[in-house]
Amino acid sequence: MDKAKTVYEYIKTAVMRAGCVFTFTCLLLYSFINLFKASSDSDKLLFNNSYFTFILIFSVIIGIDSLVLKIKAIPKALAIAINYVVATADFILVMEVWTGISTTAKQVLFGAIGFSIIYALVMGAFALGRFIVRKIKINREYKQQFAEKQKEDQQ
Repeated sequence: MDKAKTVYEYIKTAVMRAGCVFTFTCLLLYSFINLFKASSDSDKLLFNNSYFTFILIFSVIIGIDSLVLKIKAIPKALAIAINYVVATADFILVMEVWTGISTTAKQVLFGAIGFSIIYALVMGAFALGRFIVRKIKINREYKQQFAEKQKEDQQ
């Protein structure tokens, strides 16, 4: 029963994260599309519905990849490195190559650099939040064990 609950928790986490990534990516692209439509006079279709399928595939892979960060047997630095490599490969293959958005190696490189910058910002915020929570937790759980003994010894 305990293993089933653990598997269920992993699946639930992956699905929830995939849904969050999918929603965020769609909203971000929609915002960029409206920005570009407002700045251009062209009625050319900038975004078609098949991109949503690619965004969903990208999001599911990211959701599954994020489970690496939950594995306690792997050091955090290694888990983040694995997560970064898989997420960047996912972005390059799904969001740039398969969609056909990037047609040259230069565009793929700039897209990967942009993704890496966004990844660094998100993981930096994640690490900072984790550090703050741990610091608060440590300060809350700390109890002076020797202060009372020292007072007794002095009297």
